[in-house]
Amino acid sequence: MKKYAYLLLLLILALGCNSAPTNPPGEPIAPAKIDDIAMDSLLQMFQRHNEDQLSLARKKGFIQVGANKVSVKVDVEFEEMNQGEHVYAAKFTTHLEGKASTDFEFGSIGFGADKEEAKTSSIVDWLQMWGYTFTQFLMDRKGASTVSQGTLFASRLMIRGSFPGNEGLFGDSTMTLKILDALEPHLPKQETFGMSVMVSMVPKRATEGQCWINNVEVPEATAKLIQLDWPKSDSGYMAKFYYILDRPKEAIGK
Repeated sequence: MKKYAYLLLLLILALGCNSAPTNPPGEPIAPAKIDDIAMDSLLQMFQRHNEDQLSLARKKGFIQVGANKVSVKVDVEFEEMNQGEHVYAAKFTTHLEGKASTDFEFGSIGFGADKEEAKTSSIVDWLQMWGYTFTQFLMDRKGASTVSQGTLFASRLMIRGSFPGNEGLFGDSTMTLKILDALEPHLPKQETFGMSVMVSMVPKRATEGQCWINNVEVPEATAKLIQLDWPKSDSGYMAKFYYILDRPKEAIGK
């Protein structure tokens, strides 16, 4: 998580302050209630994508989604000031019980004019990337891609900096298949799990990255990822995306 933050701040310094993302307005968040606010935000996303009319209910400490229970815990990694902005880094751990029983972890960094705005920004970052992917997996499977490793749910691409187009990074595209091939030797013997990938291209520096598979950082997978033919940029960028892989028991270990 701290390496991700370091690479992101390094990119911001290389590009200048104006490259930092615009933070959405939000109400101040009380530290004791951030878990609940994260779950309330996730519930709203579920409601917007509930085409199959699953029963949804907000319970004390979790969300009921049909036969599934979803709970979220937020742990602060660090808070600091950078170039006059507040930086808030947190780990969002979502526990799913039902369709699959597993935990999904996602590191998110928020920026803001003050601490509360930075917290809000971190929730929005988590929701737009991880929440979008998880909602596809749990509720709206129409956006899934069938790959050799199983059924893949891909996040929206998060970019900071100047990225030369975003084609080839979604679904079952050529670049996604290359990423999965690089990760395949490191996939756990588990039916459902998440994968987080980040790549940083800073001018006059070697490509850097970070890869987490099933909540564990895998340096060997990162070493393979940074060798792929990532799009070049004269001014630099950071690309981050998230996948959920769902596969039948018989496919595990192949």
